[in-house]
Amino acid sequence: MELQEKLAPIKLHLGKDVMIWKLNQSGQFTTKSLYREMIFGGIKDIKLQDLWKSFIHLKIKIFMWLMLKGRIQAAKQLKKMNWSGSPLCKLCGVEEDADHIIFRCSPAQFLWCCYRDAFHWDLIPTSRNDLLDLIQNQRGVRNRCLWYMFAAGAWAIWLVRNDWVFNDKLLNNVASLPHKALSFLKQWGPLLPLQLRDEMEKARGSLLASVRGTGGSSS
Repeated sequence: MELQEKLAPIKLHLGKDVMIWKLNQSGQFTTKSLYREMIFGGIKDIKLQDLWKSFIHLKIKIFMWLMLKGRIQAAKQLKKMNWSGSPLCKLCGVEEDADHIIFRCSPAQFLWCCYRDAFHWDLIPTSRNDLLDLIQNQRGVRNRCLWYMFAAGAWAIWLVRNDWVFNDKLLNNVASLPHKALSFLKQWGPLLPLQLRDEMEKARGSLLASVRGTGGSSS
């Protein structure tokens, strides 16, 4: 009886069935709409919309999204998947989560201090929320440049951390960390539209000057 009641409002027609993809306004299937549903569950994260609109490599966008959601494979996260390693930071000895790796570990703090001095911030970001607040306070060109700058810094920190944890390779000089970020900015430059390249080159120059001010060699 319950099934009959549910089917009662349905009217059948003699015409051909038409398939409609409900995840897209056009009714047509697209891989983008499927990806959006799988990743975001149909919910838009307004704070991260500018990240997906940026001109960064897709791999880096995905890394940044995972990091900002606290889902990168930090030791704390790996322990949930029965990882045999320690949940503590190999360098600091405190619990290692996304915020610790990217913002609070000593090498990361040094890198963000270079950013602070280059761009005249009052404080360095110490969490994912701090980073988002810094970006959200900027608009237009500055907002787009900040996504680029932060992505380069976070990606450099992540690669250096992985080398230390999994390959026992630690930086000989902490100044090489911001130089790695500068290298990524240079590599990614051609991805930017022409109207942003001059602004990004100025930002890169400011960061390089800040690193040199700490005694780090030029890149």
